[in-house]
Amino acid sequence: MLRPGGRLHLCFGSGGPQRPDRVTTAVGGALRAAGSDDVGVRADPAGLAVSGIRP
Repeated sequence: MLRPGGRLHLCFGSGGPQRPDRVTTAVGGALRAAGSDDVGVRADPAGLAVSGIRP
């Protein structure tokens, strides 16, 4: 359980079997659907990250 106002960071290493946008779109969409605010997505050669704030 994440406290109200808490930020969740999900980080993934690079070189996985899926395209980066497929992962970030699915995870970012799930966070938005769960009501997270300020959902951010980042994809770099070193890896992927998605974050969101619990309202």
